[in-house]
Amino acid sequence: MADSLVERLLATRPGYESERVQHRLQLDSYLGTGGFGGKPRHEASGYWGAAAEVYSQGNAATLLDLRQETDLDTYLDRFPREDMPKFQRRVEASHYENVVAPVVDIPLSYLFRKEFKREGLADSLTTWLDEVDAEGNRWDYVMREVVALRAVVLGYCPVGYDTDDEGIVRMVPMLPAQVLDWRVGRGGRLSWAKVTRVFEDRETWDAKPAMRQVVTVWYEDRWERFELSQADNAGEWTVSMREEGRHDFGAVPLETLTYRPVQGERVRGVSLLHHVSSTAKRLFNYQSELDEHIRQCVFAMLQVATKDGKIDPSLTSGSGNAIPIAGDSNRDHKWLSPPPDVAATLETRIKNAREAIFRQGRVEFTNGTNAGGARSGLSRAFEFETTNRAIADFAGRIARFEERSLRLVYRMQPGATEDGEREIRVVPPTRFAVQEMSQDLVDAEAAIALPIGPTATTELMKRVVRDMLPNLDADTYDQIASEIEQQLAERAQAAAAARAELAAMGAAQDEPDDDDEEDEDEPDEGGDEAA
Repeated sequence: MADSLVERLLATRPGYESERVQHRLQLDSYLGTGGFGGKPRHEASGYWGAAAEVYSQGNAATLLDLRQETDLDTYLDRFPREDMPKFQRRVEASHYENVVAPVVDIPLSYLFRKEFKREGLADSLTTWLDEVDAEGNRWDYVMREVVALRAVVLGYCPVGYDTDDEGIVRMVPMLPAQVLDWRVGRGGRLSWAKVTRVFEDRETWDAKPAMRQVVTVWYEDRWERFELSQADNAGEWTVSMREEGRHDFGAVPLETLTYRPVQGERVRGVSLLHHVSSTAKRLFNYQSELDEHIRQCVFAMLQVATKDGKIDPSLTSGSGNAIPIAGDSNRDHKWLSPPPDVAATLETRIKNAREAIFRQGRVEFTNGTNAGGARSGLSRAFEFETTNRAIADFAGRIARFEERSLRLVYRMQPGATEDGEREIRVVPPTRFAVQEMSQDLVDAEAAIALPIGPTATTELMKRVVRDMLPNLDADTYDQIASEIEQQLAERAQAAAAARAELAAMGAAQDEPDDDDEEDEDEPDEGGDEAA
């Protein structure tokens, strides 16, 4: 029975594993981690390349089977007929140009420059917003740095609510993989939800870690909690503790913020990076293919005319890449290099993939001009309005998520009433001044570049901070302003020291040497006689 209980506790919903794979790709594309990472330093290869080095160490047929393609954690696709040593070398030499992060960060930065209006909040609920989680963070901070970011990157962010030892409600942002299963009942309400948290317990710093998993099944009026342990982190999970209790939330205390809802779904959503991450993977492959193509033919070869077909050592230089030809050959001396068609095609595809990422993320205005030409004002206005519309839609979903969450928490406050719950309302912003903000930052950047003196430069930089982060609290803004002043002061001191050093060097060059002064005072030999 215990084994059956463990299996039922760890059972997941349909599509759980495929969703985890997709979420990992989306998260890696945003952070540049996982399969997008190369090797900081790989082994040096000889003249004939890395594969030849590997082959020279043993039987090539055996070496090819040392590692399988599935053993490499990479998003690079293996070329047809590309053997494993070469593919592994290409994986290690890969680099990732992260153009996905701006697609996420730019809309979020515009979104949280505007303030959400919360109306009808009781005093106890307003006080709760100042410390909403176990770490004492404010609601706005957790929403900006955790919940909204996860919703954009992964599609949705589940947030659970539970009481601590003192009976205070705390929010617990989770990853989608932590919600193993759920059931939606009548009216779109959750009937139950099964969530899990995995812990690594170590009593002392030199002790072996012991894995522990806590599975909680939340119902509308009660909960069941199971603690699972694992022997030596290798055995099967066993139920070590089971407890249950009741709660007064009046619903399953689990709310989700979705970036884009899915029709018929109560919990899941579609990420902004659903298509962007796939395009980023394609861009990653294009760049690796271009690098590999250039690496294979980076040194051109020079044809050198000789008598006996052997190259004269005195003619070789650099890498020694020279091809001897007969002296009476009708071929001219020239450099042999591959045609540029392949490189040009890959560069075009890289450019198109990069533009597709910004277009799919609705932040085309950050990608400069298309095809190197200026775009019309109507085209740019359409791009700004498209971005503003996408941000406004997400802001509306954030407002609805906040309303549901605040009403859930309000029910646990002393003196809560149904009328007080209905009065809770969150009004999202609708206009984010994307175009005006972009132009203001361009103007400020141009003004900072002008030689207007340190005082004016300091004030302009402070204005940029206020424009980009209007919701900063006073203490954080004062700290940023102090850092700006300190950096500009250090820069001014360094410039003054450099000017003083240059002036000293110039003065030293202008002073004549002692020998020169003596030569000027002494007359030339025979000078008097000549006179």
